[in-house]
Amino acid sequence: MPRKLATDPAERTKVVAARLAAYGVLEATLKIPDAVGPVTVVADLRAGQVRASVDVPAPAQGTGSRRLAWLLRQLKDAPDTLLVEVLFEGTSETTCEQLVHVRTKTSTLLPDRTAEVTAFRLTLVAPLGTKRSGVRGAFISSVTTTVEAVYSSAVQPLRPWVAPAPHLSEGEPMGQGVDEPDLTGASS
Repeated sequence: MPRKLATDPAERTKVVAARLAAYGVLEATLKIPDAVGPVTVVADLRAGQVRASVDVPAPAQGTGSRRLAWLLRQLKDAPDTLLVEVLFEGTSETTCEQLVHVRTKTSTLLPDRTAEVTAFRLTLVAPLGTKRSGVRGAFISSVTTTVEAVYSSAVQPLRPWVAPAPHLSEGEPMGQGVDEPDLTGASS
């Protein structure tokens, strides 16, 4: 939502109400400090489901298989029903599969081995509660339970990729091209 609408509660309410009337969805983005990315929550009243997802930037180095392996190592305790979507550079086409299937056969997400993987989208889908009270099966509790589940199982364990330190070339002496400090105490 544009910043202008985010600061005006009346305008924000109009936009949310119009989206709810037109598409049957309520949507919010939760920015969590130090998390790998913001969590997007969509309560789809027409489909009767709640979706909580996070976009994870892929490592900048390595093949698509290595990038996917980096992600899967961090999702060892995530639920099998978690959807893993792969986003590719230069195209809006994606591939998506449940984590249980990706664990057994990673090639389902990487049909083209030469395609550049840019990001992953992890989504947890759950039934949307229809009851109005605060008990199990209620709308609010179904949304909060789904958000807590995706955060604890998929967002919290993820660490952003960090580039490795540069390596020295074979035969290249350390400090080549760098002025060495004078350790004798003599000034020049």
